[in-house]
Amino acid sequence: LAVSLKTANEIVQTALLGSISKRAAETVREEIAFMGPLKLKEIEAAQQRIIEVVRRLESEGEIETGGAEAA
Repeated sequence: LAVSLKTANEIVQTALLGSISKRAAETVREEIAFMGPLKLKEIEAAQQRIIEVVRRLESEGEIETGGAEAA
């Protein structure tokens, strides 16, 4: 999660970190702060893995993202 959020703006970080426990969110923020430089390719790969997990959980009915209804 930290890698995928490294280049995300504050709005995106706040939205995603707001959906996990405060302790977990603080841990992720610390990881981002202390993380060294990463290749954009690594960040994009991490983001893609998260997208895949979200889509799978949504298709299994485990989570709701709003999808097209939110548009």
